[in-house]
Amino acid sequence: MNMILTTTLKKILTSFLFLCSSFLFSQKHHDFLYGFSLGYMNQSGNYGKIGAFWEIESGNNSMLKLDVNANITGMKNKLSIIPEAGLNSILFQID
Repeated sequence: MNMILTTTLKKILTSFLFLCSSFLFSQKHHDFLYGFSLGYMNQSGNYGKIGAFWEIESGNNSMLKLDVNANITGMKNKLSIIPEAGLNSILFQID
């Protein structure tokens, strides 16, 4: 059963990678930036992370970044999906 979860997780991650690649090559110049993240780890179980981020300029020296992720785990023959969201403020200095 654990092999089925590993195969399912790999299929999900591979499908997401192909989906994201079509968006990455079609971006035009805008005042914002968006992208996708993908990760996989095997440590006493299978862990995957699929997500997207969006950054927008919020002032002269700052940006806001919104992250939305789905953490996927395959442990003890069970597949779990844990949602995650984050908001970051990025400050920088321009000379």
